[in-house]
Amino acid sequence: MKSRLLIALLAVVITASTSCDARSGGAPEGAGGTAARPGEAGSGGGGARPTGSGGNPVPGTGGAGSGAGSGGAATGGNQTSGTGGLATGGAAGGTPGQPPGATPACAALAQALCAKAEACTSFATTLVFGSRATCEQRLQLDCLTRFTTGSSETPADTTSCAESLASQPCAAFARGDLGAACAPRPGSFPTGALCLDDRQCDSAFCARAPDAACGVCAPPTAAGSACVRGSCSTGAVCPKGTATCVAPEPGPIGAVCTVSEQCDVGNGVGCNPLTGRCIRLTLASSGACGLDLATSTYSACGASGNCSPLLAGKCVAAAADGAACSAAEAGPPCLPPARCVSGRCSLPDPSLCAP
Repeated sequence: MKSRLLIALLAVVITASTSCDARSGGAPEGAGGTAARPGEAGSGGGGARPTGSGGNPVPGTGGAGSGAGSGGAATGGNQTSGTGGLATGGAAGGTPGQPPGATPACAALAQALCAKAEACTSFATTLVFGSRATCEQRLQLDCLTRFTTGSSETPADTTSCAESLASQPCAAFARGDLGAACAPRPGSFPTGALCLDDRQCDSAFCARAPDAACGVCAPPTAAGSACVRGSCSTGAVCPKGTATCVAPEPGPIGAVCTVSEQCDVGNGVGCNPLTGRCIRLTLASSGACGLDLATSTYSACGASGNCSPLLAGKCVAAAADGAACSAAEAGPPCLPPARCVSGRCSLPDPSLCAP
């Protein structure tokens, strides 16, 4: 999930996950009066859910692992047990065609990314993965697909990225900037070719829709330019429900915003587009989620869970890899790096995107 994955982690989903997009719940618009934003009372009731990117979460990784879903479930936070089974294969011993050293390099990168995320954006780790252990397991899977056909990545590149992260400033990390050592290098696939990871494309941008198994190599985007297939190149994200690339900025509570990518989601701040201000987010407890006007807080579900209904909601846990999922607010989402493709939580598979 390249650097966009972390950006999504901070402003997620994942490439199909959480944060404070529609999946995180919120409050429906009320009749009459002014709408209340999550965490603030309004006249006549109502409100609006905070918005986010709906992509995958933690920067600097590359696609998603392709092993079969099995193993333990994500733990920690407020998620329901049994969600997001861990994929095996790539993480356990590598997959055919991967260069020697890929697995340990990806393990090192996943550990470094999750450690940095926990230090700089602790709210995001629980929001997206539920726990540090699950963060490392899922991001290692994601990393392994960066070594697929056409990619320029080497295990040495991945190791250098991992080693550089400890010195990267938190302010830069929160914007999805992992530093020069982690920037994807161009691959060999031309514009228009099927792809799974940025590193396969000579443009260093694989445009992949949140619900698609594969993407297409495309010219890079810039902040303010149009999204391509619901995605943007490294350094920007395509907020859910919009069509324009945004460069994340960790704004504080009260800052002007139109999407949560302009708020400090990694540390529990989201955006209400109706009021255009960043507001406080909390993690749901005991499965209860949504807008609480009495305490002026908005509770989001951890571990990529979904909140339904919007007011006085209950968390719907992320589905296991291979299980049924839904893009609807009441349906179960997927735990990154899995995406809901054709109604099933699917780990990205390089073999499906071969030229």
